[in-house]
Amino acid sequence: MDTQSSTVTQVASLLRGMRVVDLSPLLERGIPNWPMHPPLVIDKAREIERDGYYLQLLMISEHTGTHVDAPNHFHRSMADVSIDQFPADTLIAPAVVYDFFDKDLKPGELITLAMVQAYEKKHGARVGKGEIALINFGWMQRYWRTDSQSTWFVTPNKSFADFTALNQLPEAKVQARVSFETYNTFGTDNSGADAEVTLTNTGDTLAFFMEMKIVGEKSQQSLTPVFWDDNYVSLPPHAAKVFHVRFPDGEPPELKLQGWNVKFENITTQRVNKL
Repeated sequence: MDTQSSTVTQVASLLRGMRVVDLSPLLERGIPNWPMHPPLVIDKAREIERDGYYLQLLMISEHTGTHVDAPNHFHRSMADVSIDQFPADTLIAPAVVYDFFDKDLKPGELITLAMVQAYEKKHGARVGKGEIALINFGWMQRYWRTDSQSTWFVTPNKSFADFTALNQLPEAKVQARVSFETYNTFGTDNSGADAEVTLTNTGDTLAFFMEMKIVGEKSQQSLTPVFWDDNYVSLPPHAAKVFHVRFPDGEPPELKLQGWNVKFENITTQRVNKL
C-alpha cells in the first residue's frame, strides 16, 4: 500500500470513529421558503411499473434547505465572488456552536455583538481564526413544518411597494404584424400551426407590459397548449421585436393584444398553409 492510499485509509478510519451531526433538514413538499422565492417542487416523473425505473423531478432554488451563501448574494461590490470561487475544503475546519435558541428570537430580530460576547463568557467558547461559527437561531424548532401553517421566515414590512405612478404613463402606439402558418407532417395525422408576431413601438413612449394571445376566430377562446418564446413584454420607443409561437391546428387563429398603456393600430394578418 502506497503512502497516499495509507493516508486515505487513516482519514476514513478517523471519520468513521467520529459522531456525525447532520445539519441538513429533509427536503419535502411544503417546507418554509423565503418570500418571493419559488417553492420546492418534488414530483414523481417515472415509475418502475410503467417505465422500468423510479425517478423524481426536482425544481429547487439555490436557497432551499441547508446551503452556503456566497458574498455575491449580499454584496454588490463582490458580484463576481460566487460559491464556485471557493476551494472545496473551505468548509472543512473545526467549528464552535453558538446556541441562541433560548433567546426566542422573532423574525427580524438580530443577534448583537454584545450577545455573542456574553455567550462566549458564559460558556467559555470562542471561535478562533480558521474556525467556523455555527449559530443556532432556533428557527428549525419553531418554524420548520410542512402543513398549511408553514410560516415564511420574514421581516415585517414597514411599507409596501407603490406602483400607482404606472397609471401616469402616456399612451404608446404599437403596430402589429402576424403571419400564421399551418402544416401537416407528411404521412401522419400530426398537424399544427406556427405564428410570427412583430411588434413595433412607433411612438416616443415606453409600451409597457404587452400580452399576446392566440384565440379561435369564432370562439374567442385561447388555443391551447400554446408555446411562446416570449410574452408579457415591454418595448422602448421606436423599437421592434419578433416573437414566435406554436399552437394546435383547428379553428382559424386570431391574435389578441393588450397592454398597460398601449393602443394597438394597423394590425395586419397573413395566413400560409403548408401541406
